[in-house]
Amino acid sequence: MEKTEEDRKSKSMSEEVISDVPWYKSCRFVLAIISAFGYTFFYILRIDLSMAIVCMIKDPVNSVDRLDNHSTWTQQGLTVTGNGSGWTDNIPTETDGCIETATGSNRSRSTGELEWNKELRGYVLGSFFYGYLVTQVPGGWLASRYGGKHVFGGGVLVTLIATLLVPVAARAHASWVIALRVVMGLACGVGFPATHHLYSLWVPPLERSKTMTFSYAGTMLGTIVALLFSGLLCDVELDNGWPLIFYVYGGVTFIWWIFWNLLVYNSPLEHPRIDPAERRYITSLIDPSVYESHKESDIPWRSIITSGPMWAIIVAHCCNNWTNYTILVCVPMYMKEVLKFDVKQNGALSALPYVFAYFISIASGLIADLLVARGIFSIKVTRKIVQSVSSTVPALTLIGLGYVDCGMRHLAVVLLCLTVAISSCCRAGFLINHVDIAPRHSGILFGISNTGATVPGILAPIVVGLLTKHGSREEWLMVFYICAGLFAFSTVFYAVFADGEPQQWSLKHPPTPPTPPPPPPTTANNAAMDASRSADNAGVELGGYSNGGLRDTTNDEQDSVAGTTGTPL
Repeated sequence: MEKTEEDRKSKSMSEEVISDVPWYKSCRFVLAIISAFGYTFFYILRIDLSMAIVCMIKDPVNSVDRLDNHSTWTQQGLTVTGNGSGWTDNIPTETDGCIETATGSNRSRSTGELEWNKELRGYVLGSFFYGYLVTQVPGGWLASRYGGKHVFGGGVLVTLIATLLVPVAARAHASWVIALRVVMGLACGVGFPATHHLYSLWVPPLERSKTMTFSYAGTMLGTIVALLFSGLLCDVELDNGWPLIFYVYGGVTFIWWIFWNLLVYNSPLEHPRIDPAERRYITSLIDPSVYESHKESDIPWRSIITSGPMWAIIVAHCCNNWTNYTILVCVPMYMKEVLKFDVKQNGALSALPYVFAYFISIASGLIADLLVARGIFSIKVTRKIVQSVSSTVPALTLIGLGYVDCGMRHLAVVLLCLTVAISSCCRAGFLINHVDIAPRHSGILFGISNTGATVPGILAPIVVGLLTKHGSREEWLMVFYICAGLFAFSTVFYAVFADGEPQQWSLKHPPTPPTPPPPPPTTANNAAMDASRSADNAGVELGGYSNGGLRDTTNDEQDSVAGTTGTPL
C-alpha cells in the first residue's frame, strides 16, 4: 500500500511539473539541443579529413581529364564536351554488360598538392582509432569525477584545435597529420562516455529515449553536413580550397563551444537558472546516490565485468558497429564493383541514407518513451523490442542487397537507405541501456562497450578486403551474410540477457532485504505467555507491585524526564 501511495504522489508531482515546465521549455531540453549540435560538429571534425583528402591528394590516374569550356574528348565513339567547371558530366562506361555512370559534376575543382600514396593515406585516416580506443573508459571515469560538461567540452576544444592545425601539418609532413589524428582520437574518445554520465544526472527514466536519441542523432546530421558541404568548400578558389574545410568547421565548432560553456551545467543541482519545480521533478525521479561524488573505490569493476545485462550491451554494440563500419567503408565499394554505380561521387545521394536515419532514430526514441510512459511495456521490454527491430530488419535488407544486380541499382539504394535508417533505432535500444542499468556508472559502462565496439572498425574493412579479392557478387554476398549473422546473434543474446532496471551492484545503498516475520507461537510458548500474563495481573491486584513486590519505577522516571524536556524518548 505504501508503494502505491508513493507512486501516486510521484505521478502527481510529475504531471504538475510537466504542466508547469514543459519539456520543450526546460533546461534539459536546452541540454538536448546544444548537445545534439555538439555531436554534429564533433562528428564533422572526426570525418572531415575523409572528405578533404579527395581534394588534398594529387591523383595521377584519372579516367577523365579536365576539360575547358569548348574542348572535346573522344574515346570509343563517345564524344564529351567540357561543361565549364573543368569536369565532364555523366560519362557512361560499359563493364560486364552494365553501364557505369561517373557523375563528375560534384568533383572538386581544386588541384591536389600532396603526394600521398594509398598506403600512407590508410595510415593517416586509420590513426584516429589508435587514440580513440585509449580514452573510452578513462573518459567515463573523468566525467564521474569532474563532470560531463568539462570532459565533453574539453574533448571538443582539443579536437577543434587539432583540426585547425591540419592544413599546416599536412603541408609540412604527413607524420604531423598522423600525430594530430591520434590526438583527435584521444579527445573524441571521451565524448560519448561523458555525455552518458551527464544524461544520468539530467534525464529521468521516462524521457531518456527521446532525449538521448535526439542528441546522438547529431552524429548523423554531422555526416550529412560533411557530405553536402565539403565539396563546396573544396571548390572555393582560396588557398587551394581544401584548407577551408578545416578552418570553417573548426571555427563554427568554436562558436558552439562558447555556448556549451555558458548554457550547460554538470547537474540540475548546479544550474543557477533552472526552475525549482523542474529541479524537484528531475531529482525526485533519479536515484539520489547518482548526485554524490564518486571515488575510484566506488566502481564495482568485478560486478560490471560479470554482469549479464552489461554483456548484452557489449555484444549488441560490437555486432552493430561491425555492420555500421561495413556499410560506411565497404558498401560504396560494393556498389562500385558489383553494381557499377559510384554512389560516393554524388554527395546528395551519399547523404540520403543518413537523412532517413536521422528522422527514424528520433522517432524511435519518441515511440520508446511513449510505450513506457503509457504503461504498455516496461523499460526492459521496450529496449529489447527496439533493439530487435534495429537488428532484424537490416539483416534482411543486407541479404537482399547481396542479390541485387547492376540492373536494379535504384533498388540497391532503397535497400541501403532502409539498412542504415532502421539500424539507427539502436539509439533507443542498447546505446542508452547503460543509463538504465547503472546510472552512477553509465559513462564508464559506455566506455567499456565502446572500446570493444571500436575494434570492428579496424577489423571489418580487413575482413571485407580478404573476402572480396575479385569483387564478385558471390564474394560480397558472403560479406552480407556475415553481417546478418552477427545481427541475428546479437538479437538473441540481447533478448535473453538485457535488463532495463538499475542493477543491485550499481546502487550505492542497495535495498535492505525485508525482515522475515516471527515464527508462529508453539504450544509451549503459549503456556509460558499465559503464565506471564497471570503474574502481571496478580501484581496489579496487589496495588501495582510486581517483580517480587518491588515497584518498577522505570516508567515513572521516563515519564518525569519526558515531561521536563517536552520531547518523547
